[in-house]
Amino acid sequence: MLDDLLELVLELVVEGAIGAARSKGLPAPVRLALAGTLLLLFLGIVGLILWAGIGSGNGKLVLLGIVLAAGFAAWLVSRIRRLEKGRRRK
Repeated sequence: MLDDLLELVLELVVEGAIGAARSKGLPAPVRLALAGTLLLLFLGIVGLILWAGIGSGNGKLVLLGIVLAAGFAAWLVSRIRRLEKGRRRK
């Protein structure tokens, strides 16, 4: 029951933060703060997965954490390159 409540709260927070971070109606500092909060949440979850995998000696959890971190890093690099390409055109 508690895990369902936690899942609901996290879903509301993440969905709200994603929607607000994409909204052009909010000032840029607020959007950046929300995006930073999402980044910290994601990195915390990846860190927890890695920590649990290393602590329990479960190689699959460690591999999952590494894959998630690498996938996120690749997404972040592609996103930054896309933003830089857009700035060069202006």
